Amino acid sequence: MQACTLDGTVYDIVNIVNYVQKFHRHPVTGQPLALKDIVTLTFHKNADGEYHCPVLHKVFTESTHIVAVRTTGHVYCYEVRPCICNHFVVRSDVYTGAWSWSHRHGSSACRQCSEPRPM
Repeated sequence: MQACTLDGTVYDIVNIVNYVQKFHRHPVTGQPLALKDIVTLTFHKNADGEYHCPVLHKVFTESTHIVAVRTTGHVYCYEVRPCICNHFVVRSDVYTGAWSWSHRHGSSACRQCSEPRPM
């Protein structure tokens, strides 16, 4: 099971929880980190057992750019970000990253969404 910190860094949930409980710090940045700042990620699998985007049904590869929603933990491919930002969640609740889990992007990438959010 995977988990994500608020800056978009992805970890194995067992390892990050143990680390935070012991050191109360982000393992990469060294900044203070609480367990409430860790989001459990929900990846979806297709019929073949491969992880994929539940909206576009694109299979994730080692270099797929992904986004995760803070409130649900659901993971999508980056291409659906404008739809997610404008229609379902608050933009600040969307984290971005790469499927390889080693490449980080800032969580402010959704500022480029141009459609108004429906009421």
